[in-house]
Amino acid sequence: MLRAPGMGYGECEDQSVPDAMTILPEYPPTCGLTELKPKALEEVADIRVFAYIQNGGWCWSNSGVVYSAKRNEITLIDVLTDPKQTGKLLQQVERALPGAKLKTLVLTHCDVDHIGGYQLVQDQVEEVYAAKDCEGAMKAFYQSNMGAKVSLLHYAWTLLDNPLTRRAFGGGETIPSWLAKIAIAPLFDPFAWDTVSGWSEVSQGKFVTSELQDQRLTINEHITLMTTNVSCGGGRVRFVGDILFNGITPLIWSGTIHDALRVADDFGKNWDGFIVPGHGAIQHSSQKPFETSSGYWKTLLNIYEDKGRSEFSRQGVLQLLPPVYRNWADAERTLINLWVHELHENNPASKANKLGLIAKYTSHKPL
Repeated sequence: MLRAPGMGYGECEDQSVPDAMTILPEYPPTCGLTELKPKALEEVADIRVFAYIQNGGWCWSNSGVVYSAKRNEITLIDVLTDPKQTGKLLQQVERALPGAKLKTLVLTHCDVDHIGGYQLVQDQVEEVYAAKDCEGAMKAFYQSNMGAKVSLLHYAWTLLDNPLTRRAFGGGETIPSWLAKIAIAPLFDPFAWDTVSGWSEVSQGKFVTSELQDQRLTINEHITLMTTNVSCGGGRVRFVGDILFNGITPLIWSGTIHDALRVADDFGKNWDGFIVPGHGAIQHSSQKPFETSSGYWKTLLNIYEDKGRSEFSRQGVLQLLPPVYRNWADAERTLINLWVHELHENNPASKANKLGLIAKYTSHKPL
């Protein structure tokens, strides 16, 4: 892979940890791989579970590794935002589990920050599990104006793989910094949907058990949020993707606030163990993170119902949030949640135009 100055939006270590993030002393965010050791794993000697936790907020997502010593095989749960960060993840996996085979990839969902480094593993994994609607979501991205520009830039970068072409840019292995700043195509190599398996089982909400983990790793999709959550390690570790954020404001891109509230309530019931969120530090169920999440969604529901159909603003939404949620990173993005909720309340069959909503959001005057 060509080295590119500035690729990956800096370094994880340079990102600040949100003040509102709840951190377990034994599992702080490290920009690296951490092995989780719940007591239940003592009874499952064959399985080791790791989480790759990053600093920062948006685009600094988490990943997971489930290793079967018996088979010397790995299930990877999500890749990271781009090839640079995903490459670091894979290097740490190789150091921790030298010689292990990467067999399975599970995508908790198909937002770009959880799939951007996919091209680094697409020729290694034998099977990929993802929620059924992921395919439509990503195809819609590539059919958008931004997706078309990304595809065009992809061809430009492909040309730069040719040494003769690179000489026109100064030669060597490094792409000029001016080009690296605009050429984001390597982050979004086309996704190989033909390698994705398990559509019918996952899309119907049934459990899919990976043979890799000897019936110990189960995958179950939550349909409304197009999210797959993974339970492993004797059921005492959950990788929940963007169903949960730690100290960072969550976003709903599908469904209503009612749906998000129902998911948070369901996940908070009768379960004990570690939780790896889509963004932010590892948590334990004893910290009641889903109860905190439920409180946020209940607050938004009250704001929406009290405000009615009048126009919201970024500043206005912040003023309506209680301090506990106002102090979350990117709290002003609550505005997007209200828009998506209104969209699906009025037309349940509709799909949110993510790029359109982001453009609308950024057009509001900055705080």
